[in-house]
Parts: sequence; structure tokens; C-alpha cells
Amino acid sequence: MRISLTILILTFTSFSYACSCIKYIGIEGSDVVFLGKCIKVAEEKKQRVLFFSKCYSVYYFEVDSIYKGNVKKVVKVHSSSCVDTNSSCDRTYKVAENYVVYAGKLGSSRKRLYSNICYYADI
Repeated sequence: MRISLTILILTFTSFSYACSCIKYIGIEGSDVVFLGKCIKVAEEKKQRVLFFSKCYSVYYFEVDSIYKGNVKKVVKVHSSSCVDTNSSCDRTYKVAENYVVYAGKLGSSRKRLYSNICYYADI
């Protein structure tokens, strides 16, 4: 009985989430691909459900070159990255660094850009 309870507690208190991309999305599956400099990072939303904390970060990029899709000169890209999620799927960007960003459009209006490590391609 105590062993079962210990296993149950350890199962639900672990905050490490494994990531498994069924396939890497790459250029073909991305709605937009661009080269840009990360100019700002903001945590947009944080919510707690039972033992799990879920938050979303918004990264602002100044776009230098567009390889696919249409984006403005400054674009927001959402990611599920947050300090306390510890997910291996999180895609994080550092301010003042340049990146080739692969992103998909989410939401009912398909205007919100989202990226994680599954949006990836070798260049």
C-alpha cells in the first residue's frame, strides 16, 4: 500500500515533460519562415491546473528576411516556454540574437504565430 502511494505521488509531482515530435515540421509544414532578431520577450499568460503550471511566452522579432509566408517588420511569435514548465518541447529565444524562425498559424483566425522545437529544419 505504501509503495503504491509513493509511486502515485512521485508520478504526479514530477514536473519534467518529455517532448516527442511525430515528425519535424520544417519549411513545408510551417506557415511562415523568416530571419529576424529577437527584440523583446514577454510572458503573456500563466495558469495552474492541479499540479501543473502552464504559461506562454511571446517573443517579438524584427524581421530581416522572409523565406515563406507574409509577416510584418515586427512580428510576435508565441511559445509554450516558461521558466517552470521544464518541457523539452519549449522553444526559447534570447534578446539581441538572430534566428531563423519556423512558425505555424494557430487560433480560429489563424493569425497567431506559434513555434516549438518541432518547427525545425536543417539549413
